[in-house]
Amino acid sequence: NISGQLSSTINSQAATVNVVMPYGTNVSNLAPAITVSPGATITPASGVAQNFTNPVVYTVTAQNGITTKQWMVTVTLSSASNEAEILTFTIHNQISSTINSANATVNVVMPYGTNVSNLVPTITVSSGATINPASGVAQNFTNPVVYTVTAQNGTTTKQWTVTVSTQLNNEAEILSFTIPNQISSTINSSNATVEVLMPYGSNLTSLTPTITVSPGATINPASGVAQNFTNPVVYTVTAQNGTTTKQWTV
Repeated sequence: NISGQLSSTINSQAATVNVVMPYGTNVSNLAPAITVSPGATITPASGVAQNFTNPVVYTVTAQNGITTKQWMVTVTLSSASNEAEILTFTIHNQISSTINSANATVNVVMPYGTNVSNLVPTITVSSGATINPASGVAQNFTNPVVYTVTAQNGTTTKQWTVTVSTQLNNEAEILSFTIPNQISSTINSSNATVEVLMPYGSNLTSLTPTITVSPGATINPASGVAQNFTNPVVYTVTAQNGTTTKQWTV
């Protein structure tokens, strides 16, 4: 057994041992751990480093001190991997990161409002592979960024398209509510109310408010549409995410 080996095949009849090590292993200084028949000895000894650039002959002497057997130990390397995968793609504070190997895509979702123009991803790839741009290098993800992964064999490449988007806003606030000639406009988010004070004698049956809401949100009735404010009017604000709503009484 050699630390890190992929396999070790012992053929007693042929007196051979074939060990396969990972691609790129330096075979010039490997220390095998060897067990032999009870009472037998081996030379070179177990635990002594050897240069396996070429096969090494081990001699096992049986317990009787007479019988010997010479073993040919060959160490080879596995073929270089042709895998060019992105295994993980992480950006600090990300909400999610979805890797699709079949499409060679990575989709990262960041919190709402994140500046995507200068983000530093941490990337892991297939064993022995390299990636360009490199992991840990800041990128501008305003548009998708193409990463090229080169497999351990140095020839197989795979281009990955990485898209970073931000989570849709879940805020459904009225930020401003203005009616021409108003005296004041008080917005209370906790109570979801807007109280507008108009000059004495104003006709409340047809007033046209200008309304701003949370970024990406919509409001119904719409801003700029005249309303009859003789009684309170209920406005519904739908957040950018399309699901969060908040009803405001004006």
